[in-house]
Amino acid sequence: MNLTAESQERIDKYLTEKLDYSRSKITRMISTNNILVNDKPTKNSYKLHIGDNISINEDYTEEVDIKEENIP
Repeated sequence: MNLTAESQERIDKYLTEKLDYSRSKITRMISTNNILVNDKPTKNSYKLHIGDNISINEDYTEEVDIKEENIP
């Protein structure tokens, strides 16, 4: 899924308002590069610019995160 930023605010806050995801899930998605801004990895503290292209990997699942954390 692709979104175009319509306001200048932190990406985690913006996506929490736009999507039905918790801020913690968005933070995990950003840290695992499942959310990109202008085709580049970002940080959850990134302040969007109007017109930024946000790419979201909809195939991301939290189960993947849980399994990776439990691998010794």
